[in-house]
Amino acid sequence: MIDLELGNWKDFIEAMLRK
Repeated sequence: MIDLELGNWKDFIEAMLRK
C-alpha cells in the first residue's frame, strides 16, 4: 500500500467515526 492510499483510508474512517 502507498502512503497516499493509507492516508485516504484514514480520512474515510475518521469521517465515518465523526458521523
